Amino acid sequence: MAEAVTLARAGKRFARGAGDLPVLHNIDLTIGPGEIVALLGPSGCGKSTLLRLVAGLEEPSAGEVRLGDRPVVRSDPRCAIVFQEPRLFPWKTVAANVAVGTRRAKDASPPDEWLRLVGLDGFGGSLPHQLSGGMAQRTALARALIGQPGVLLLDEPFAALDALTRLRMQDLLWEVCQRVGSTVLLVTHDVDEALHLADRIVILGNRPASVVATIPVTAPRPRARGDAQLGVLRDRILGHFGFPVGRVGESGHGASTGPSRHASPVPIAAVHLATTTGGIDAMNAPPMVCPPPAAPSGVWAGERRRSSVFDFLSFGSH
Repeated sequence: MAEAVTLARAGKRFARGAGDLPVLHNIDLTIGPGEIVALLGPSGCGKSTLLRLVAGLEEPSAGEVRLGDRPVVRSDPRCAIVFQEPRLFPWKTVAANVAVGTRRAKDASPPDEWLRLVGLDGFGGSLPHQLSGGMAQRTALARALIGQPGVLLLDEPFAALDALTRLRMQDLLWEVCQRVGSTVLLVTHDVDEALHLADRIVILGNRPASVVATIPVTAPRPRARGDAQLGVLRDRILGHFGFPVGRVGESGHGASTGPSRHASPVPIAAVHLATTTGGIDAMNAPPMVCPPPAAPSGVWAGERRRSSVFDFLSFGSH
């Protein structure tokens, strides 16, 4: 059953050397059951940290985090999470990897049903090294969904995929979420991805981050990627990060005449420059560099993180 998510004046500080590093400050956010919310913000502002608070992978330094009417517990079983890389067990078959997600579920369907749902029917006996990057990430999505979590947390799940595969995975994610009905919290740097998937977009400011804007996305579904209404919202979102929007007038004075359908997309990953310069030159902003698809990984990927991320991934008890 979908769970509501509530963060009430939530904050997070990390110990660092002689002092603390404040990351999140006074986060007030409520997500309704079954709602899809996307988080946008400058690189390093604490988006993934917020996700980890909801998952129970980190404890808030201030305030509280609740799922439904109960506080979040460590590695909360009401949540499932999908990371940037699949983090599959390399020695397990695809079906066995998906079945890992049933360890804390009371009633779970067979893995084959979920593999069929994500378009991997017939691949249950394959090993992770035999999959493409997109297929491996579909496996990770099926593993997260098989326990039918109340809250599905997505930490840039398609960032390592090529552009076309990323678009297909976005459509697949929306279709699957409609079937499962989980509440979804998506961290992304892709403005168009947020507009395509979310019911609401929440924008975080610079670290220590708080919520600086909430933008409803009311365009009907399924959404056309060239929808003019989404283009207006895109300009509004980019404006929050200091990017010029609209189109230059014929006189060259830069007067905006509304959203341009021909404007080149500006990668949101460049906005962190504004934290030190006070502004940003969009024409000289560095492009967002996505890492290449990673080879399916297992224990070693989990061991690179501190805290209980890998334990959470493997649905171990604490």
